[in-house]
Formats: sequence, structure tokens, C-alpha cells
Amino acid sequence: MRAWHKPETEAETFARCLGHYAAAVAEALIADGLSVRVGSASGPRMVWEDPKDDDGSAVEVFQDATAHLYFGREFRQRVAPGKGCELIWTADSGWYFFIDDASLKYEESMAAARWMGAGLVPEPERVVQFVSALLLDVSASGSTERPYYRKAGENPEAVVSRLAPYVPERFLGQLVSGNMPWEYRHDWRRNTIVSRQVISVMTDKPDESWVNVPMRASEVEALLRLTQLMEMTSPHPSTLTSLSQDLVGDLRCRLAGREEPGEHQRGLLEAVRLKEHFEKYPLTD
Repeated sequence: MRAWHKPETEAETFARCLGHYAAAVAEALIADGLSVRVGSASGPRMVWEDPKDDDGSAVEVFQDATAHLYFGREFRQRVAPGKGCELIWTADSGWYFFIDDASLKYEESMAAARWMGAGLVPEPERVVQFVSALLLDVSASGSTERPYYRKAGENPEAVVSRLAPYVPERFLGQLVSGNMPWEYRHDWRRNTIVSRQVISVMTDKPDESWVNVPMRASEVEALLRLTQLMEMTSPHPSTLTSLSQDLVGDLRCRLAGREEPGEHQRGLLEAVRLKEHFEKYPLTD
């Protein structure tokens, strides 16, 4: 007997396609060396909005599609120390960079937001250029003038048709429960990109010198435990998991100090093996 699946609503289709587009942008930024994650991708919907005064009651209002990307600590330290940094996509104005400053009201933070421009659905590589400019000088990147490419809720099918090309072929379909979600795709591609970066870092300089890094034994143990957390929380086995296991083993042996560091290079050997494997069988989606 064939399982019955509920057909997608228009809002669900919008959210699915937007999720894949947001993931594609995040992956381009990760490939450029940044730490980024997709926080959310939502289709058009009705939401309850709190009143502006204490006497009023919450009202239901229309909220158009949005996507949120969050930056890692290194980016935040360079651009806005001690504050939150988001790259946000809106269905009427495209991408903008937002600094969440607790000392300012939301309206004031929005007034300082930097709008990318370049259209409603720019290529991921164009978004990377915008973010690179932010790293150099936030005030010189984009504009505080918000562009408008469409009215809220207007012709959502046209927007979806522009987002749909970012959905990988194996994720296509019309059934919600029959599709692999964009979150899975993002996890997989992020791991693939970082795996390539790690393997390259470990194998490009085979004769590099050793470095002495002053660390307390407890700091090394804490770092090893955090690495193990990645293994436990990974949604599926990956190249990163196998590499981290070997590197953790190397560090534990070196921490014990029973033999020379060069005796414990399982991580390097695994990286070399993986490089040869992927040269023969390239990583795919």
C-alpha cells in the first residue's frame, strides 16, 4: 500500500525553496572561510503581533517570507564585538546586514542596517562580495536606503520560480514528507566543504615544522571533549567525524607524553588517505 502524503501549501513551497537558496548562500560564505549557519527560512504567513500599548490586544498580521543567517564569533569580533550579527533576506527587499545591539531600540538598529541591493535573489557569489565588503568597512558596504522590489505578498509564485533553481535535483518533488529538507542538504554540504578545507590544510604541507603551543592539560582535555561533542551531535556520519576521531586520538597520546609526537599521526595519515580517495572519487551532494 502506498503511503499518503499531504500536498504542499504555497507557503510551504516558498519556505522550502527559500531554505535551499539561503543554504546555498551560507555554503558560499563557508567556502570563503566564514563560520555561518542558516537560522531559519519561513514562507509567507499570518502571525500574532503584540500591541504597541499596554491596553491593546494582540492582532493577527501578515508576515512575508524571511530567511536568517547567523555569523560565528570570529566575524562578530571583527565587525561588531559583543553584538549579534545577522544576514537577513526579506521577500520585498532582498538581503540586508543587521547588528543586534542591546543598547539600541529595534527601530534604531534597523535604521543602521546595511541593505545589499543587487536585486531580490542575487547569486550567492554576489552575497559573498557584499559580506567581504562588510569585513573591510561596514559603513561603506551597501546602503542604509532600503530598496523595494515588490509589494508584500505580491505574486509569490514569481519569487518561488526564482528560488527554485537552488533546490538540488534530488530534492525536487511536491510532497512535504517525501522531500529531504533543506536542513539536511545544508548539513551535508557544509560538512563536505569543511572536509575539503581540513584535508587541504593537513596535506598541503607534508614537511611542515612542529609548533609548541603552551596549553594547560585541562585546556587540552576540554578541547578534546568539545571535539567529541561534534561527533555526538552530527546528524549523520561524515568525513569530519572520522578525522576528528583520529586527531583526538593523536592529541591524547601526545598529552600522555609516552612517545615522540611524530609517533602519533593517525589524523595526518587519514587526511592523506581521504585526499587520495576524493581525487579518485570526488565528493558529491
